[in-house]
Amino acid sequence: MNRHYLTRYTFEPAAIQALGITDTYSWHRVVYDQYDNIRSGSGRGSSGILWVLDKRRGAFQITALSDRHPHRTIEAVAGVSVRTTELKESFLEQDDYAFKTVVNPVRAVKAGGQRDSAARGRICPIRGREEIEKWFLKLAEVHGFSVNQDSLEIGRIIVDEFKGKAGNHITIQKASISGICHVEDRERFKKAVLGGIGRGRAFGCGLLRVIPVQAV
Repeated sequence: MNRHYLTRYTFEPAAIQALGITDTYSWHRVVYDQYDNIRSGSGRGSSGILWVLDKRRGAFQITALSDRHPHRTIEAVAGVSVRTTELKESFLEQDDYAFKTVVNPVRAVKAGGQRDSAARGRICPIRGREEIEKWFLKLAEVHGFSVNQDSLEIGRIIVDEFKGKAGNHITIQKASISGICHVEDRERFKKAVLGGIGRGRAFGCGLLRVIPVQAV
């Protein structure tokens, strides 16, 4: 396994104001500025950066997983703290994990309303907790893990709207999901943790945060 780094950035309100953070694109910009701009696959592949935003005790926390070490230059901003650790390969060798993630539940719909995840079509959000649960269970199977359905919780669902770099309007449905999972295919599970799951990864979706059940 190539080296990966887990970084937790904590932002106090004064830092958010100083950095001009107002929406999801602002957070995206702040996170990506902390890493060298390296992409796999002719400049249009994976950024190698996954991140998610949490609010904690009046401050905001970004958890980021990356395939390179952050610059940490943002520590010069008052009200920002940064903690980075290297992810050990042995961490992903357990069989059962508690997990939580924020995902973008969507499906591709072809002309005439036919659902087809294999073919490119119009991307539509999945509505309703039951449908999101079904979608996530299938997604988990694709990525090499199964979910204990008694533990599965579909939490907060929001519609996140913001403007992109070119001023284009971006809308992303986000669902917070947690539970207990069992590893069925080790290599696919590792790829899911290290590379993310689903769409919207540049904007705070897809990071599969896991912790061995024994440590819960």
